[in-house]
Amino acid sequence: MNMPYPFHRFLLRYGMAGLPPNASDKAHRWEARLNWPLFAALCLAIPAFYIELSAADPRLLRLGEVFVFVIAASFATHLAVMMSLAPRRLEYLNRNWMHLLIVAGAALNLVQMGHPVNWQDWALRLVWQGTAFIRLTGFLTGLMRPGSLGSILLLAVVTLAAAGAGFYWLEPTVQTYPEGLWLAFVSAATVGYGDFLPTTPASRIFAVFIVVLGYAVLSMVTASIAALFIGEEEKELRRQMHRDIKALRVEVAELRQSLESQRSPEK
Repeated sequence: MNMPYPFHRFLLRYGMAGLPPNASDKAHRWEARLNWPLFAALCLAIPAFYIELSAADPRLLRLGEVFVFVIAASFATHLAVMMSLAPRRLEYLNRNWMHLLIVAGAALNLVQMGHPVNWQDWALRLVWQGTAFIRLTGFLTGLMRPGSLGSILLLAVVTLAAAGAGFYWLEPTVQTYPEGLWLAFVSAATVGYGDFLPTTPASRIFAVFIVVLGYAVLSMVTASIAALFIGEEEKELRRQMHRDIKALRVEVAELRQSLESQRSPEK
């Protein structure tokens, strides 16, 4: 997959560069197929984190354990499949060391699943969530390609819907799901009208994630729409350039014929 050089350097620096360029076409096809399921699995880290913060029901806590297990299993399976297809396994691990951190963090989280009780538990949760968030950023940045406006709009709708559900669940002043959607939108857009505010620690931490993630998604939407208009202008410029070249060729051909006709009587 061709990608801008700064983006590739960003992925390589933070251990999520994927396959090396010399990998086989089969390996690149499998990587493209597995990226979206991997992204969907990693999104479960957000509800799992808030289940740990607010869950008193053991059944809900078990649901959080299932979410974390799905993340660990997905990334471990992805690593196993891609390493079997990569030309050099150590090189692949060096380019994707963040996946190892996500698997290790998920395993540790499963061992100590529950509400954080000391600073060590909080540090583990926050480091793992930060790692998952950086990897989500890598996935989102990868969407910035020509013709990806539909995928970005779908992602924005899903993100807003999930954020609305999160505020409806975590924020006691939000009484309906539409109010949760509204709070999610004004948080993501950094508008802050003040009619709804996060009032609990869990909803405030959630608002931090929504502001950062939502601002990134909304920025991608506006950038993609702007790129769409710029792309149309570029296409029109190319069409105009082709018309000018064709007209220039006709003029050159006519000038050549005129010169040849002027030389003929002299001969």
